[in-house]
Amino acid sequence: MTEDRLLFENRVRDGITALRLVMPDVLSRERERAHTKWYEYRFMSPLEATKLFADLYRTAFKRYVRTHRDVGDAEAANGLGTRIFGEAHGSLTELWNARQRADELGLPYNLLMDFSFDFAGRRKRKRAPRPGQLFDSGDAEIAWPLSLEKWIVDPLYLEVQRLSMPQYRNENYRSLPVQMEFHDYILESIEERGGAWGPKLAHHCLTRRHLPLSKAIKIVPKGAREYAVRHLRGELELITEQGRDTERLPDLSFAPACFGLPFAVQGASLECLACPLASSCSQAVRAVSEHMHDRHGVLSSLEHGRKMNTREKTKLRVRNHRKRKKGLLAEASPQPEMLSM
Repeated sequence: MTEDRLLFENRVRDGITALRLVMPDVLSRERERAHTKWYEYRFMSPLEATKLFADLYRTAFKRYVRTHRDVGDAEAANGLGTRIFGEAHGSLTELWNARQRADELGLPYNLLMDFSFDFAGRRKRKRAPRPGQLFDSGDAEIAWPLSLEKWIVDPLYLEVQRLSMPQYRNENYRSLPVQMEFHDYILESIEERGGAWGPKLAHHCLTRRHLPLSKAIKIVPKGAREYAVRHLRGELELITEQGRDTERLPDLSFAPACFGLPFAVQGASLECLACPLASSCSQAVRAVSEHMHDRHGVLSSLEHGRKMNTREKTKLRVRNHRKRKKGLLAEASPQPEMLSM
C-alpha cells in the first residue's frame, strides 16, 4: 500500500469516527478553523487534533491538582473520562468545542493549557477548569484576554523556534497558501525579535529549512547583510560537511484539517475548488458518506438519533396532554344523576 493510500484511509476513518461522535453543526466549523489554527495542527484531522488537545488537558489537569489540592490526588486525577472518545456525549462536545476555540484564536494547545490553568490558580479556584472554562468566561471576560496578550509573547516566540514541520521545509514547498502564510509569519517573527541577523536566519533557513535564504535575506538591513551572509556561509559549510537528510512527503501529507469531512465542505467555496487536493477530498467525502449510509442509513447517525428522540418526546408530551385534557373534560361534564334531578 502506498503512503498516500494509507494517509487517505486514515483520514476517511477519522472522518467516519467524527461523524459518529460529533453533531454536524460542530463539524461544519472545521473548514474555517483549518485556516486559523496554529501552524503545527494545520495538517491534522479534527479528531487527531482533539485527541492531542485531550492529552495536553489531562497533563495540565494533573499538574493543577498536584499544585492546588493534594499530591496524592493527582495520580488518579484525569479531568476527562477514560473513554471520552468511545461514544457521543456532552463532555466530548465540550472538549471538541474548546479545541475549536483554541484554533479560532490560533493558539498552540500546550500554551493555552499553561496559561489558562495558571490563570485559574491565580484566581484561587479550587476546582481545575473544565475544557469549556479555559477561556474568557464569567467575571474573567476582560482580564483573561488582556493577561494572555501580555504573557504569550515570549512563550509563543519559543514555540516558533521549537516548531519543526516537514510540510514547511524547503524541499516540500509547493506554493500552498498555508506555506506562504507561514513564510510571512516567520519573517515577521524574525523582524520583531532582537538579536543578530545571521543566527536568526540560520535557524529558520538552514537548521529548520522553513525559509529560503533568497527570501529571508531581503529583510536584513543593508548595513547588516555582510555579517549575516558571512555567518550563513559558515553555517552552511558546517551543515554540508555533516550532511543532512531530506524528507519528500506524499501529496496527502498536505491535506488540510477539513479534508474529507462532509459537513465541513458542504457548499464548498471557490477556495475549496482551487485546493490541489480537491479531487482526493471529494473521494474521501464520498467514502465517508457511503460508509455512514450503508451502516446507518443516514449521513449523521448522531443527528438522526437525536431528532428521533426529540420526536418521541414530543409525541409523548402530546399524548400526555391529550390524556390530561380528556380527564379534565370528563370531570367537567354533568353526571347522569345530576341531569335527572
